[in-house]
Amino acid sequence: MANTEIETPAARDPREQILSAVRKGHSVTLNTFKVVVDRAAPVTSKIPAPKVQVPETKLPYSDKLPSRDAVVTGTREFAGQLLAEQRKFNGEFVKTASGLHPAFGKDSAEA
Repeated sequence: MANTEIETPAARDPREQILSAVRKGHSVTLNTFKVVVDRAAPVTSKIPAPKVQVPETKLPYSDKLPSRDAVVTGTREFAGQLLAEQRKFNGEFVKTASGLHPAFGKDSAEA
């Protein structure tokens, strides 16, 4: 007997649906950007670079500022910590919600 089940978007894992939509959005955006760059390049390559002399300035205490790499690394570490806190919160939220109905507290393996 042939498999008559048709996979509908609702039958798919919601996480996969979200990731698929994000990937599709990224792909459309990048493809559009590539088209714009390809069409604009012949025109923009003919525009001469501005001949502006930017004076070198030294801000007070600028030598005390962290490097760009240090800022990026610190930001990534902070984002990781933020994600860990969000996961902790979500776990506590689900645990608390289990008081409303026993099914809310079940792990996906038990369901």
